[in-house]
Amino acid sequence: MCCCNQTLKIPIDANVTVLSLPSVLETIFIASAPRFSFGSMSYFEIPADRTDELKSFYSSLFGWQFEKGETGNHWMIKNAGISGGLAPRENPKQMPTMFVEVVSIDAYIGKARQLGAKVVKNKQEIAPGYYAAMEDPQKNTFGIWQGKK
Repeated sequence: MCCCNQTLKIPIDANVTVLSLPSVLETIFIASAPRFSFGSMSYFEIPADRTDELKSFYSSLFGWQFEKGETGNHWMIKNAGISGGLAPRENPKQMPTMFVEVVSIDAYIGKARQLGAKVVKNKQEIAPGYYAAMEDPQKNTFGIWQGKK
């Protein structure tokens, strides 16, 4: 076991790159850090006129899995990366705000269109990545995000 006051001796091979401890720790921290920062959305709720239709839409688009919530026709999303749910729309103006990370924004814009979505804001580039705003078949606005790697 190594602690801060001990020297760790590692045999060096000519073909091995040696990294300093700070760069190794930084790499481990970055690789294990959550993709959202403090103050980021940690729960989202999508209002629905017909929850079964939206469950099918989002399941087909992102592979989300749903389980029955504790009240009414509320459905919890099990694998969206953060806590979220579908719930009956309470008023006509109720709209969610969310962004979902995708591997290829262009592919998901096409897939969402095939499933009945409309593009509200075409793909935009900003320094860390790309985003677009979509409207699902029941007129809920959602965003998709692709970070630059």
